[in-house]
Amino acid sequence: MDPSSPPSQALVGATTLLERLTGDVPGSLRASVLLARAQYIGNKLEAAQRALHTCLRLDESSADTYLLLAEISLRQGDFKEASNYVEQGAF
Repeated sequence: MDPSSPPSQALVGATTLLERLTGDVPGSLRASVLLARAQYIGNKLEAAQRALHTCLRLDESSADTYLLLAEISLRQGDFKEASNYVEQGAF
């Protein structure tokens, strides 16, 4: 998806549903990671990072969380931080 294009209605709906779900079940790691992924796809990078840091509070060994943080860092041009996240996710 082109970061400059508006998100699809399906993505907006999924993000809204996941926001509601994570609000109702804040301890759901999977729902929080999915919310962050939807926010990333919708180019809401700061919101995705906040959601992912919540994920790390739930499970500091979540490889999915670190890899998505690496993707966000790459999109922002921060290769060193992306590399650090990949290393953390791999171990």
